[in-house]
Amino acid sequence: GVIEVVPRKLNKGLVVKNVLRRKRDLPDFIMCIGDDISDEKMFTAVFSIIAQGSAGALTKKNASLTPKHAFTITVGKKVSNASYFVEDAADVAGLLIKLSGNKTNRAMSWDNDDEGLAMFDS
Repeated sequence: GVIEVVPRKLNKGLVVKNVLRRKRDLPDFIMCIGDDISDEKMFTAVFSIIAQGSAGALTKKNASLTPKHAFTITVGKKVSNASYFVEDAADVAGLLIKLSGNKTNRAMSWDNDDEGLAMFDS
C-alpha cells in the first residue's frame, strides 16, 4: 500500500497543470513516470493540458502550444491512464540512461548480484 501525506486539495495532477500553464509555450518533450494510484491524476493532467494546448493552437495558429513528444509511463503492468508501462525501477533507470545518451557499465543500486559491490572496494 501507499500512504501519501499532502494537503487535501493538492495532488500531482494539479502540480503538473500549474507548471505547464506557467510556461508561455509547452515544452517539446514531456515525460511523467509513476508507480502508484497517486500518479494517475498526473497522467491525466498531461493529456488535459495537451488537449487544451491543441485547441489553442488551432484557434491561435500557434503550434508551439502542442508538445512534439509526451509520454506517460506507469511502473508495473496494470490498468492505468498512462500510455506506456515499464516492468520495474531497473527499466526506468535503463530508459533514463538511454534518453541521456550516456552508456554505463556501472552496477545500479537495485542490482541483486554482488558484482556491483566491487565498486566500493578500496
